[in-house]
Amino acid sequence: MSRLDFIIRGLRIEDSEGRRRSSAQRVLLTAAVAAIALLAGHYSQGRLRPVLVVEMDGDFGEQQVGHGSAIRIVQLRNAGRRYLRVKEVSIVADSPRAFILRDNGCAGALGLGESCAFALVFAPQQEGPATATLMIKTNSAKAGGGRRLSGIGVRSASILVYPHQATLAATVGGTDEATITVIRPSNLPATTIEISLANPSREFALDKSQCTRGPVSPGDGCHLGVTFAPRRAGLQEARVTIADSPTHSSVDVVLSGTAMTATPEAVVSLRELAFLTVVGATERESVAVLNRGGAPLKVLNVSLRGSSRDFSLPPSSCARKTIAPDDACDLVVSFAPKRTGRQTATLEIAHNAPKGPLLVSLRGQGIPQRGSPAPAPGDDSRPVPPSGVDLTVQVVADPTCQAPSGSVTSTPAGLTCSVDQVGTPCTVTFPTGTSVTLGHTQGSMTKFLGFGGDCAGDACDLVMDRAHTVRATFCGLIP
Repeated sequence: MSRLDFIIRGLRIEDSEGRRRSSAQRVLLTAAVAAIALLAGHYSQGRLRPVLVVEMDGDFGEQQVGHGSAIRIVQLRNAGRRYLRVKEVSIVADSPRAFILRDNGCAGALGLGESCAFALVFAPQQEGPATATLMIKTNSAKAGGGRRLSGIGVRSASILVYPHQATLAATVGGTDEATITVIRPSNLPATTIEISLANPSREFALDKSQCTRGPVSPGDGCHLGVTFAPRRAGLQEARVTIADSPTHSSVDVVLSGTAMTATPEAVVSLRELAFLTVVGATERESVAVLNRGGAPLKVLNVSLRGSSRDFSLPPSSCARKTIAPDDACDLVVSFAPKRTGRQTATLEIAHNAPKGPLLVSLRGQGIPQRGSPAPAPGDDSRPVPPSGVDLTVQVVADPTCQAPSGSVTSTPAGLTCSVDQVGTPCTVTFPTGTSVTLGHTQGSMTKFLGFGGDCAGDACDLVMDRAHTVRATFCGLIP
């Protein structure tokens, strides 16, 4: 009995007072009920059903026995207008188990337009063709039957390809490259290689000239060049198919490219500047602002924070400058103490990079001039003995590097300052007028970046006609 027959049969042909309805009334009432039934059936069984869409390639081609193929991603999508419930995903094998289901992320319900994915691997255990059926059970009336999987197991592959999967990453507008190696086994005759690229996004390019210029000899090989040049952010995929022309056996290489939006990244070469300066004199130190990102870095503002007025910022080419990727600019800070004692401040560098402003700690100590009276009790300054002048060396470890090893020594002897003393100045008094040369030694995994302060570059020669302050910077290399 149809739904319409059931509804019509259930109608009373009498009204509430027991009087029979006229034939015209019965006809109108029956037509109305039929229209409602048809409309309800249309919406419940038509537009509001789930629709399963399966996106996959089930032909794995030729694969060496005992080895797994590259991963194939299968995507399930709900193209209907009701929730799609994935009840079970399984593989029914027609031959010994050769297809493997991995990373099943499709258990549960998919909303309108939602999708899920799982992976398939072909790992033949014996030579010859292998087939299976991928079964997907859902609540969709139009889910269809199983999806066919096929592949061929071979004892000795006609071509060897490495890798089977290449992962690349680049910023939008940039490029990344990878190489695919193709080898013809030495026990097989020369062959011609056929290469094709399935590239839906058109953001991968393939240089196949080396592999297609002529036959590949036994035991010889060639290289394919892959370039990923994204025009938009996101994950892009492509597939390279490499085939042996006489037998048409093929190997697939999956290309996966991640495109990122280019952003600037701001770092400073030093997190702290230390000054040891005679009262009335001026000492200058510099810190580099570097752009480690892929987009221009704009230095918006440079300022000093703190109560000390003895620190200042001379005119600098770095303020309000745009720094290109992998470039840098130098900021100069001056310290001119008017009194003895310790003073502190903070250098703040505002920029357009995602993270907050860069901060550099400033520490300065004013020391009395030669021949000045001894400091009052409680004053933390150190007077220079009348018999000579001070040479102060501060060893600095570049914060962007690994932990370094090394030391600075003086000629004539008297000063030795190692990297283990980072943050603590080394001070030695030399007779006035002495010529002093500073040298440096470093470990096998350490690089000396140079002297600063009263010296510059790799060498340091001083005449001790006044107090001098020198900075030595080391950088530990990655093993």
